[in-house]
Amino acid sequence: MIMDTFEAISNDIRRRILKTLVTPKSFSQLVEELNIESAALAFHLKKLEGLVTKDS
Repeated sequence: MIMDTFEAISNDIRRRILKTLVTPKSFSQLVEELNIESAALAFHLKKLEGLVTKDS
């Protein structure tokens, strides 16, 4: 688990996502604020599973 966490946060984009999520954001807000494609965001959010939560 610890190695998975280190691997997840070793990526610059994932660290940017975590910094942006200091306040709750929608998926579309993240795409806009981070200026990345939605497929890329979905990929990185999957890698951050367990570190971020999804609200309905």
